[in-house]
Amino acid sequence: MTRSNILHRFSKNFKKPDVRIVIFFLLACCAINGKAFAWDANAYNTGKSLGADMDAKLGSTDGIKEKISNPMTSKGTSMRTMDEQKTFDSQISAPSSNVFLDVLIQPSGTGDITNLSIKQDSNFDGTPDYAYRVSSPMSGICSNGFVSADLGTWNRKRFYTWKADTSGKLSAAEVPSMLSLAGCYCINASCGSNLVWNNISVVLKDIGGGMVSAIQQQKAFTITDVNILETEIKYYGQASNQMGNTAGIPASGISNPEQYFHNGSGNLPGDQEALKQSRDPDSLYSQLNVLNNNIGSQYETKRCSIKRQAQLTPQMEIIGYDVSFYIGYDANGDSKECFWAAVSGDCRDVWAYGSGWNQCKVINTNKLGNIVHSLTESAACIPYTDPVSGQSGCFSPPDAINILSYKFIQQTDNGNAPGCYGSNDDLTHQFWRVKAYVVNNPDTWKQITQGNLIIGVRDDPQLTKTGDCAGMDVTGCQKLEEKICDQNDSGCVYTVQNYHATGLIPLAGCYNQASPNTGATWTFCADGSRISYQSGSIRGTLESGSDVWWNIHRTYTCEAGVLYDFTKAQRRSANIQKTLTANTSTLAYQDLNPQTGRTKKYSTSLPPREDVPHCEPSCRVKIPVQDTQASISGTTDDYRTTINNYEYTIKKCVNNVCPIGKGEILVQKCGCTNYFNQATSTLQVVQDAGKDIICSRE
Repeated sequence: MTRSNILHRFSKNFKKPDVRIVIFFLLACCAINGKAFAWDANAYNTGKSLGADMDAKLGSTDGIKEKISNPMTSKGTSMRTMDEQKTFDSQISAPSSNVFLDVLIQPSGTGDITNLSIKQDSNFDGTPDYAYRVSSPMSGICSNGFVSADLGTWNRKRFYTWKADTSGKLSAAEVPSMLSLAGCYCINASCGSNLVWNNISVVLKDIGGGMVSAIQQQKAFTITDVNILETEIKYYGQASNQMGNTAGIPASGISNPEQYFHNGSGNLPGDQEALKQSRDPDSLYSQLNVLNNNIGSQYETKRCSIKRQAQLTPQMEIIGYDVSFYIGYDANGDSKECFWAAVSGDCRDVWAYGSGWNQCKVINTNKLGNIVHSLTESAACIPYTDPVSGQSGCFSPPDAINILSYKFIQQTDNGNAPGCYGSNDDLTHQFWRVKAYVVNNPDTWKQITQGNLIIGVRDDPQLTKTGDCAGMDVTGCQKLEEKICDQNDSGCVYTVQNYHATGLIPLAGCYNQASPNTGATWTFCADGSRISYQSGSIRGTLESGSDVWWNIHRTYTCEAGVLYDFTKAQRRSANIQKTLTANTSTLAYQDLNPQTGRTKKYSTSLPPREDVPHCEPSCRVKIPVQDTQASISGTTDDYRTTINNYEYTIKKCVNNVCPIGKGEILVQKCGCTNYFNQATSTLQVVQDAGKDIICSRE
């Protein structure tokens, strides 16, 4: 991870520069090398030709409608390249639901969420068609489900994940353990007070996000908006898998905009949006409010991360020997030897005399180290292939082999008797195949037998830690935000937001990992105080301490050290602006060196200036009409001398000719017209006329 220092500078005395100064400043930067360039005639002509071609195709409302608007909003019309050679689909509209998921929660006095109900519009037709209520209390929230426990406690935990059927309808499914959950934290009274109310937007987003993810695994759709109000979160979306099938789908917007007026007491959508964003510390609205408190101060933002990763490193070792041999006892002889012999019949060591057959078997077991050494000493170097790396090797047994455990693969009375030391007429002999181990707990190794060697492979759990938080100087800084995430850097829990501790502490994050070396399953857990591992009977700790999590991301705001100084740049741009002169073919100016106070002249040639159309020509006509409207004061004819009137209409010119209809009168001929002032004046008159008339004695 690398630290990013994004410098934000604010000052009460900062003045917004004139746009022209910025332009001239850029010109000055281009002239730093003391060079001026003439315009390129080829590039000019190419651009002119391209511009003319685009203007011919897109220079009118009809052209924009045909080339862009219709292809982007209709399946029946394809987008085409400018040269008309290729076509492609470009439709961006799809069936849209007002709300496809509505989640309402009710926290209790114990901190648990005792009531959670949802409504869904599963087919995105604008009408809710499915309702569901969670029957178990929610004591902990996860990114893909929740934990349920006895109210106000962390006892008798049950675990649930969000599931959706093929139609996208949600439900909560119980799972056996926390291993199926991610990004969990406790919310009830056993972990703190008022955790839900203090973090209502975070809790709602985590609950809703898990639900939406479950639905998206079954159905394709796009989320267009999320709205949080008090204890309710609503998700808006479009059925992107139904692109083009817009029959019966209402246009965007609402059918009753008068609700926003409501006799003067309604709320505009902007008011609702501001209220929603004010409750979301991650929204631009909230962040700007925070920055507003820092205006007049120079500060910088510092970010850092800590990442921990568990790894399974393969460990290879010669853990034992796979050997075969005979043992025997001369039961009816005079000396009664207890011995062993090679498979070839070669008689070897005599261990005892007169010990008896049962005791002879015990003696041979105790002498396994000697037997193994004798069978392998003739091969000073035993070749093998490393099962991990695939490389060839050579193993030389030590002078003394200490057998710690053994396992019989074969122990039979049948077979050929070696007949050593006069025992050929006795039945007191056996053939043995034994795996003799030189390590404790050989079952914790994956075993591969190669010749007489038993090669063991096992996993060595290790932890790597990377990040730059430890080395970052945070003197004079405040922690703006901190989030703790799981091993996949997802399922994050905010412990600090907008400079305030949330009180939310992640639960232990565990996951299973299958070893590619041994096939064993390992479980790794991080609970803030340690990272532990376990596989069967093997368990241990990789790191312990405080803030021991898989991934930590922190953001600080700090007082800035070195400030930017634009004084010299402002002097240069001011001098360029003051000395700038331009004629039809040349642009000249003087650049100032702030260090020496000297100026240097620069000039560049300009391309020819050509007049181009600035608008789509239009004209204004008036059309005679008859006004026969009626009101509570009577008809128009009652208070006017004539019902004849005129309406004014703006028409698009065709080939610079105004299309005047029968009886219409031309008021303004074709050209670049601007009716904004007249329109606003008319609207102002209407507004003034609608106000109540107040009479007074004065």
